[in-house]
Amino acid sequence: MKGLLRDLRDSSKGVVPAVRERKEFRSIDTYCGFLGHGRSGHSLIGALVNAHPNAVLSHELHAFRFVKRQVPRSILFGLIVERDHWFSVKKGANWWGYSYEVPGQWQGRWKTLRVIGDKKGGQTTKLLTDNPHLLQRLRKTVGVPVRFLWVVRNPYDNIATKYRRPVQLPLEEWTRRYFEGLNTVEKLIETEFGPGELLILRIEDFIRGPDHGMDAICGFLGLDAQPGYREACTSVVFPEVSRTRDQVTWTPELLKRMQEGIDGSPYLRGYDYENTAPTTDN
Repeated sequence: MKGLLRDLRDSSKGVVPAVRERKEFRSIDTYCGFLGHGRSGHSLIGALVNAHPNAVLSHELHAFRFVKRQVPRSILFGLIVERDHWFSVKKGANWWGYSYEVPGQWQGRWKTLRVIGDKKGGQTTKLLTDNPHLLQRLRKTVGVPVRFLWVVRNPYDNIATKYRRPVQLPLEEWTRRYFEGLNTVEKLIETEFGPGELLILRIEDFIRGPDHGMDAICGFLGLDAQPGYREACTSVVFPEVSRTRDQVTWTPELLKRMQEGIDGSPYLRGYDYENTAPTTDN
């Protein structure tokens, strides 16, 4: 219990949300979560959805921690709202030296709340590795249809970006963790997700055509891709995905193991060391 209370305080930055259902939550008809690996574009996509006038996605709350501890819907949704206010207003939508502010849009506030959720793909995937039943608990907790976004990035760039962060682990260990997470997602797709519950989005495709990407995301979540909103979102999209893979040293053995793992996954087809932005029909 002490651990739960500490997490509640830390996640809401000292504000523990009311237990009673807030009237704003009555209009919610979709819960949105993320799967996959960190450093793949989740923060960008989450910020763009969060800028919609009918959506609130918290940044790095790790909502599944609270689902695991069986907190009620009212507290879970309250934590999401409080975390969003902290990130959007107090932090100015800045993270890891990047600004995820979408000018003139609705981060930190909303008109009518229809979509609520949390952007924490990597830790969610890690937790679901040993606890896949938590997806069903989430469905029962939120009481509305769930939708998950899996943002995929070239694995070489994804792993290299993690390797270059402050956590000092060998490149081989980040590679092992990447494919362990990939295995979890593939099993979840096969056994836990129903039709229409998962959208796979390659970040390279999104950056190449953000208008189309925003239409796909909004359609998936049941949101209206209003022209002013969509234009504001596309204006902050990076011009290209960084080739972080070129900034680390890969051994021939590791390159071989990487490509074998990529070629063995139907969700990574088309990626290799040289290819920056493969197209996909997934």
